[in-house]
Amino acid sequence: MLAALTLASLSLLVWGSNLCPPSCQCLHNLTTVVCQVKGLSRIPELPDGTEKLYVSYNNIQEIPRRGLEKLQDLDLTKNQLNVFLSFTPVWPNMTNLSKLFLRDNGLTSLHPDLSNNKLTNLSEGSLRGLINLSELDLNSNLIDYLPPKVFSSLNRLKILDLYFNRLTSLSLDVFSNLIHLQELQLDSNQISNIPVGVFDSLSKLSELQLANNHILEIHPALFKKLKALQNLNLENNAMKHLPEGVFHKMRALKEIHLNDNHIKSLHPSVFNGLVRVHFLSFSRNRLSSLHPDQFKDLVSLKELHLDENHIGNIPASPVHKSKKAHYTESGQQPYPGAVS
Repeated sequence: MLAALTLASLSLLVWGSNLCPPSCQCLHNLTTVVCQVKGLSRIPELPDGTEKLYVSYNNIQEIPRRGLEKLQDLDLTKNQLNVFLSFTPVWPNMTNLSKLFLRDNGLTSLHPDLSNNKLTNLSEGSLRGLINLSELDLNSNLIDYLPPKVFSSLNRLKILDLYFNRLTSLSLDVFSNLIHLQELQLDSNQISNIPVGVFDSLSKLSELQLANNHILEIHPALFKKLKALQNLNLENNAMKHLPEGVFHKMRALKEIHLNDNHIKSLHPSVFNGLVRVHFLSFSRNRLSSLHPDQFKDLVSLKELHLDENHIGNIPASPVHKSKKAHYTESGQQPYPGAVS
């Protein structure tokens, strides 16, 4: 009888470690746990095999030191982790983690780890233990500084989202170890100056978002190592010109967004060699003229936006044949021989 009771107790213990937490939903044989908008103040005890945990829109204030080792995806969007991250020197050991979402947490500082929810900056070493991370979402926080080595352990990272923070500058080596990065969102910050060389390690980067900053000028060699870049967005900054050679050898480029700047003129050869570009936007700048051969190499161009400038004549380009050219309301005309 005692043996039977003991066996029954053991079976209950084993079953208990695989129970779905109260108020949560468990899917895919308890490997996915969803506890969104539940008013949680802490992460609940999880089934042993949990690989994906979604606890966004709660009141979670700290990350447990144990029990998260098998996680691959962790969504902590909209919680209250700022105090914990400010005083915790090391991120919990989660070497299987590939996706971490911390957006809209009012982060004011990311200390030796990424568990904060009111970050203003990230300290060096804060991301240790996340060596397999492929996607890091820190958008819509209050981060105003990134130390040079903050991402040094994340050499498998493919997507880094820092949209809508308070960054004013970038350290030269801040991205130096992100050799597999493919997407970098730095838009809607307060960046005014970008050091030449900061992007030199990002040879696999295909998308770079720098829109809605305070960028005044860019160095001719700033993008020289971005041979895989396809989408470059610099709209809504304060640039007055594009330096000659700024797009040199960027043969993979397909989209260039430069509307809402203060650009007054373009060097005749600035687009030379960009045979894959199909979208080009310069709307709402201060252009008054363009060289007759300005677009001669843009053989793939499908959309050309030049609205609200002061250009008298628009050079002929392949875009005229596609009926996708956008000019201003002030009567701009293509050069003679162009199809409009």
